Amino acid sequence: MTSLMTVFILAAAIAPAQDPMMGVPPKELKSLFFMVGDFDCDFQMWEPGGTTPMPMKGTIATTESLNGMYLESRHEGDMGGMVMKGLQMTSYDATKKQYLAYWFDSMGPGALEMWGTLNGQTLTLVSKPVEFPGMPGKARFRATSSMKGVGKVLFRLEMDMGQGWGKMIEGMMTKK
Repeated sequence: MTSLMTVFILAAAIAPAQDPMMGVPPKELKSLFFMVGDFDCDFQMWEPGGTTPMPMKGTIATTESLNGMYLESRHEGDMGGMVMKGLQMTSYDATKKQYLAYWFDSMGPGALEMWGTLNGQTLTLVSKPVEFPGMPGKARFRATSSMKGVGKVLFRLEMDMGQGWGKMIEGMMTKK
């Protein structure tokens, strides 16, 4: 019995301990793994209030990041001859029981904070009202990513400036 107790004490002493200051990756992120990978994007883009879309081609590369605490998505797209680059960091807040994302892009400084839920294989994130230079009032944004088959994700970005949601970007992401 003494030798067995000695083995347990030695095993506990040399086993790597979980650092209490290190966060544990949210298990809920695994539900978003349908968005992990390299994608070609075939989108349509609408000007605010516009009815005729313009084609928008691009790529999105999504990986696990920061020790599994986030999904990092790097976007690059052609917006009418202008290259737009973006970065989204997505995680899960267990206390609020919601997904959260921060969006940064090359169109201007600052971050867009979004919160939302996963319903089946559809992630919907909504921002708080924010002001943008050159736009009157505040706008909210809603980003929806929905798995539509193996390697296929339908993406939609909508904006609400007080008159209801209007499409800004919509189209299919196809895994390379």
